[in-house]
Amino acid sequence: MPDTANLEIGDDKYSLEIITGTEQEKAIDVSRLRKQSKHVTFDDGYGNTGSCESAITFIDGDKGILRYRGYDIVELAEKSTFLESAYLLLYGVLPSRSDLEAFKQLVGGYCDLPEEVVQVVHAQPKNAHPMAVLSSGLQALGGVYPQFCTNDRKKDLEAFDQSAALIISSVRSIAAAHYRHVNGQALPKADSDRSYCGNFLSMMFAQGDGGEEVP
Repeated sequence: MPDTANLEIGDDKYSLEIITGTEQEKAIDVSRLRKQSKHVTFDDGYGNTGSCESAITFIDGDKGILRYRGYDIVELAEKSTFLESAYLLLYGVLPSRSDLEAFKQLVGGYCDLPEEVVQVVHAQPKNAHPMAVLSSGLQALGGVYPQFCTNDRKKDLEAFDQSAALIISSVRSIAAAHYRHVNGQALPKADSDRSYCGNFLSMMFAQGDGGEEVP
């Protein structure tokens, strides 16, 4: 029998389920209150309202807590690579060696931006906000890879691994393409031998077009 909270509105009484979160915090479920009572709750700024259930992150800013899938962000920053943490967020567990290698290969396959996306990035004013450029670049990917955004939930879920790898890889490439464009430099080819972050730094700062040594 779930725990409940009782709410009285005039002569009417309502039983509201109490749910327990990943960190044992308690919440009163009011999702059916409007249908039952014709009333809504008011929480200015939603400071006391949870918008959804999530197994991905837990945040308590007052206590300085941020966890991904139960792991403290400091521990991940110290002991895991970027792609290991990304895999954890996507799939709920840290990858084995073989899983990580397969994930690296999948993400690495989308290192180089399609020319259509590069053109979209270069079409932005050099003083455009980076987030606006990133948004435009990601939107352009949908045109280049229509098979990943069919609006058919079954098909799109089947392509989830590819779509996730595409976005993870392209975000760094779009950022680098914009940075190089602003500075009047061509975007060098990605280097499959480098790590995810190493590739990003190389695309951002390598001298010349061929991805030579990063200063």
